[in-house]
Amino acid sequence: MMTIRYIAGAAIGLVILATCNTLRKWKNPIGRDLEGMGVDENDRTLQEQEGPQGVWLMSYPNSGSEIIIDIIQKITGKATGTNYGDVLQNEKGFLTKEMYGSKPVWTNRVHGPWKFLDVELPSKYVPIVTHCAGTCTQCHPQYYMVKKFVFLEQCVTCIKYNPFNSGSKEKGHYDSKIIKKAGVVIRNPFDNVVAEFVQLRKDQDVMGDEVWLNNYPETPAGFHLWCQDVNHRFYDEEKAAWDEEIWELGHDIPCRQAFYRYIQWHERAHEITKFDMLDIPTRMVHTKDLQTNFEEYMSKLLAFYGLTAATPVSEFNGLDVDLPGYMHWYTKEERVRIACFMKRMATKTMSNRLRPYISECDQLQTPTVT
Repeated sequence: MMTIRYIAGAAIGLVILATCNTLRKWKNPIGRDLEGMGVDENDRTLQEQEGPQGVWLMSYPNSGSEIIIDIIQKITGKATGTNYGDVLQNEKGFLTKEMYGSKPVWTNRVHGPWKFLDVELPSKYVPIVTHCAGTCTQCHPQYYMVKKFVFLEQCVTCIKYNPFNSGSKEKGHYDSKIIKKAGVVIRNPFDNVVAEFVQLRKDQDVMGDEVWLNNYPETPAGFHLWCQDVNHRFYDEEKAAWDEEIWELGHDIPCRQAFYRYIQWHERAHEITKFDMLDIPTRMVHTKDLQTNFEEYMSKLLAFYGLTAATPVSEFNGLDVDLPGYMHWYTKEERVRIACFMKRMATKTMSNRLRPYISECDQLQTPTVT
């Protein structure tokens, strides 16, 4: 009987010891242990952040965030970050796609974000590029009409690229609590939508789609034909999905879904930083300000991010923010109708932020959504 009790007691002791070891791992989770257990990065909320804090450079695609982050890197001589580990900068300053393995900004966060260029991190804050959600080109409204919680989830979603074995990608997430500030890039929406078309042509060129390229040349006429075809393709779906008043105002403007996506994206970015992320400090980064008064506005952005210039800001200028303008691709009548559509769709806060780009509608005194 004593032997049985001894064996039972020893077994209980082993169970307790194993449990303590398991709890110890959970108390101090680090990369490889979590990855082996299949634990998502969002479960790391108890882990202390090592090194600089994260700050976002949020941007709707084709707004110029890659140009801005590259300039910040050159001025500071320090690393910046990105959610997209398949598109990185090499040591010669060229953008590369699916060439180099993703390296985490923080070694204890193996699901991202990633270093845009593998150099030394800044001491206080590291800017990280994110495009969030609702940005797909020429797509069904079910893919771009996103709720706030989906938008936030995608803001912290990362792509990891592994160059070995023919290359592979995997998605991961990080906790939004590691982000302490946010800069939001704002490019003229009229320019942004044409830039989306230009980027799509580059993608089609890479795929060798000569028929598509010939159908939609890089001209105002080619752009309007593409807008017209996308409008026609999703006419019924968007009529059913959009608010009736918004639909009536915008159903016949060029590239209506692109302007819808643009306004929705900026509204969601405002909502999550103010409400879901407890009103973290934010700064609007208008690309036109950088182009017209680079030194002043880049200095303000660096100060907001707590970054120090290793190279004088004065050695750069607005020409380095190489973002062409496309206002002349629209007629005056088109610009007024598009401006009124965006103003009606936007809240008062967003309407004020976008005032320089929607001012042509002011004469109509169109009310904004409260």
